[in-house]
Amino acid sequence: VAVRVRPPLPREIEDGAFHGCLGSFGAKVYITTSDKPVYITKEGQVKSGDIREYGFDHVFDEKAGTGEIFRTCCSAPVRHVISGGNASILAYGQTGTGKTFTISGDRRKSSKGIIDHAAELLFAHSSRTDGVELYVSYLQLYRRMVTDLLSPKPADIEKSLKLREDTNGVVVAEGLHLVRMESLGQLREALSHGQSRRA
Repeated sequence: VAVRVRPPLPREIEDGAFHGCLGSFGAKVYITTSDKPVYITKEGQVKSGDIREYGFDHVFDEKAGTGEIFRTCCSAPVRHVISGGNASILAYGQTGTGKTFTISGDRRKSSKGIIDHAAELLFAHSSRTDGVELYVSYLQLYRRMVTDLLSPKPADIEKSLKLREDTNGVVVAEGLHLVRMESLGQLREALSHGQSRRA
């Protein structure tokens, strides 16, 4: 489990009253339980009271780029997929914490997300390996509904897909569309289309 600490947004610091409620050092995150900033020395000593400490496998501070996060946490699962296995990479957190930015990047700023880094590895492998085809699906789980964001039928976005376990014990979403991808550009277009249909 990894944690990415995002920097404050401009709107959060405009009035000059912003101060961080957490700090990180090594693989630990320190969160204040009072309305006071967290101070950590270069040696990792916490200089604030009323602090809760949490440990993780990896902690990335505000300066860490998505490429570093991908290399540290996500390249191994992607290589496992290339070897024939299954893997999931999940971003979890409250609204506004940077999940979409980490996973998808920011096209306006040419900032790559985890998906871009993973796709580059997958396309590089498929270009060197005969018989390998890449497909993408894009589903949304929102308010107990599982919807197909790449369905060619716009009305499908209002229908919830049924989840079931197949004969191999794999959970599948019945009717989820798989779209063949032949380039990174095509993948970005498909994901942008799916993104525009999210709730």
